[in-house]
Amino acid sequence: MTKDPKPSVVRLPATAPIEELLAAYERDGAVIISGVLTPDQVSRFNDEIEDEVAKAEPGGKFASEIMNVFYGSKTKRVSNMTNVSATFRTDILDHDLLHELTQRTMGKGLDFINYWLSTGQVIEIGPGGAAQVLHRDSFCPLIPPNRDSPEVVQNYMIALCECKEEYGATRVIPGSHRWENFEEVGTMEQTVAAETMPGDALWLHGNVVHCGGANTSTTFRRRALGLAFCHNALTPEEAIPRLVSLDMGRTLSKRAQLMTGFRSQPTPYGPGNWLASARELASVLELEDPYDRV
Repeated sequence: MTKDPKPSVVRLPATAPIEELLAAYERDGAVIISGVLTPDQVSRFNDEIEDEVAKAEPGGKFASEIMNVFYGSKTKRVSNMTNVSATFRTDILDHDLLHELTQRTMGKGLDFINYWLSTGQVIEIGPGGAAQVLHRDSFCPLIPPNRDSPEVVQNYMIALCECKEEYGATRVIPGSHRWENFEEVGTMEQTVAAETMPGDALWLHGNVVHCGGANTSTTFRRRALGLAFCHNALTPEEAIPRLVSLDMGRTLSKRAQLMTGFRSQPTPYGPGNWLASARELASVLELEDPYDRV
């Protein structure tokens, strides 16, 4: 009796029909989208972040040793991309395809954006870096974790270099977002390496089991951007409104302002959240077209 082959992560071009991308995502919980960023965009973004990545120290700086292990002793993490990179502000944070996909999934049935930026984090796994523990990104204490719970988090891992298995490509268990028991995270043997090239994006469902892979090379540093969105009823991972100045916020598109907390967050009922004296925040901040719903 032969065993079923291990499932792979489907690869589709960024030009594929939206319905194809959505079908692969809903079925597998992960899909590689080739060519989300152009070579020029990748090059510019890498140039803009180089100094920040170079001076960053590897490893976590938490009181919890569990979190330090999770962050990786040989992994550099650099956030605050809205301030660091013009390419992030204009080309990545406001990317039409990524927003269409996220709105079609996390915002099912809504005619407005119901999510904001959780973090834009450059993750660089150094040589000899160990694989992360298997985990799911979706965590909300108020929502029971199961396959029928609403999707409140999702992540795009955008390759900024060649992300091969031996360099630490993200590992995924396709279909694990539909398991009955969410306390089960599987085994490393069940994972597959989602190898990507510069500009490709690995689109991850918040409930799919995955991890950063081990970098078994001796010299190569695996660099990717984790672009995570969360439901706008949740607190983002990154304290973006305290890090980005109002002057910088004024330079952003309306959609990017919504992502970074410079506009009130719309809800299906009521006036919305993130208000200022019961008014739209953009009006109080005197932003252009303050009442224009994105």
